[in-house]
Amino acid sequence: MIDKRKDFRKDFQFDDTPRICPKCGGRYIFQGAGRYVCEKCSNETYDDFGKIKAYIDEHGASPGIVISEATGVPIAKINRYLRQGRIEIPDGSGEYIPCEKCGQPIRYGRFCPACAAQLAKSISVVLTSGEVGEKPKHIMQGKMHTESFLKRGDR
Repeated sequence: MIDKRKDFRKDFQFDDTPRICPKCGGRYIFQGAGRYVCEKCSNETYDDFGKIKAYIDEHGASPGIVISEATGVPIAKINRYLRQGRIEIPDGSGEYIPCEKCGQPIRYGRFCPACAAQLAKSISVVLTSGEVGEKPKHIMQGKMHTESFLKRGDR
């Protein structure tokens, strides 16, 4: 059987998580907001999210491409953080990201408030209308009984 479930790990890629301190070989301890501190020598480092946050804290709001060039974080990852709502584009900025449904400019997330409300209403209607079926309790593995019945010739 092929597993058709979505792999959610791609939405939460932690491949840039620092683990071992290059200075002393100690273990990094997560401090929050992408910041890590070595348990032995107190060396401080950041994952990609922490680099973005530190840059914004120091330089203020900047276009994504500027942040990408300054921090070395790919623009695709910055866009993913925007879509996840982990970072926001400030009000009054010249550039915004588009709503995935209607294209309306938004500061963060995937949908504008109007489209989010419409999607929530659509889901609510589906859930209350009986269109959602029940999963079977037992899935029969193997051949159906009719095949062996037809082969025997007991019609």
